[in-house]
Amino acid sequence: MRFSQAIIGMAIAASMGFLAGFSVRSGAAEKPASKADPASTNISPPPPSNPKDVEPDQNSLPLDLSKQFNADLFGGWHTPGSPNDLSELPSGLQPMLGTKFDIQGIIQLGGVTQDKPWGAKYPPSVPGIKVGTRCRRLQFLLGTGLVERDGLPIGKVVVRYADAQTREIPVVYGRHVRDWWFDPKLPRPKGGVVAWSGLNQASRLKGMAIQLYKVSWENPLPDLIVDSIDLVSLMTDSAPFFIAATADVPGN
Repeated sequence: MRFSQAIIGMAIAASMGFLAGFSVRSGAAEKPASKADPASTNISPPPPSNPKDVEPDQNSLPLDLSKQFNADLFGGWHTPGSPNDLSELPSGLQPMLGTKFDIQGIIQLGGVTQDKPWGAKYPPSVPGIKVGTRCRRLQFLLGTGLVERDGLPIGKVVVRYADAQTREIPVVYGRHVRDWWFDPKLPRPKGGVVAWSGLNQASRLKGMAIQLYKVSWENPLPDLIVDSIDLVSLMTDSAPFFIAATADVPGN
């Protein structure tokens, strides 16, 4: 009897040990792989290397882009309803690197990327954005979607003066902008003046972050009235988008 009880006890103990081991192994297998949380890393914009990049405007005059907006800050404009958006970007009048930008929406320009339907969805240019004033410089808050090779022009701004003269402001990948997604765990690649860094729901899931850039242009003809500007994509794989534009105008 005692021998039988001992055998039964050993069998029960072995069974419990097997089940415990199975439970531990199953739990380990089912536990999702951990991902770095970008919220726990530093995603603040890096300090500009050139002091001129943060030189305050004498008199910021944010331009009204509302008639040209073709996408919203909320809801993912590349894929409707996607959490890949700019919903966490502060909106309204926002000071960034010495310039006051009016952040209300997005002007997305087209590109030639075949595997992204939004490349053909948006226009190659958005002309006729009214300025109507003299200015010593123009400032832009912008980004771009997808990667191109460094040094490749991906867009431009055509400045149109009241006397019919024009000037062009190039937007060059790697010099002025980079893809708006970046890995906060890696050193940032050089090139471009980062005006804002943050997150969205889609970037969090991938352990990534997002950023926007500031492009400043010194006006060579500050005594002439700038009538309007055109935003132009050069239809590369990287499609630029503009958030805001500001003229630095003479003070009263």
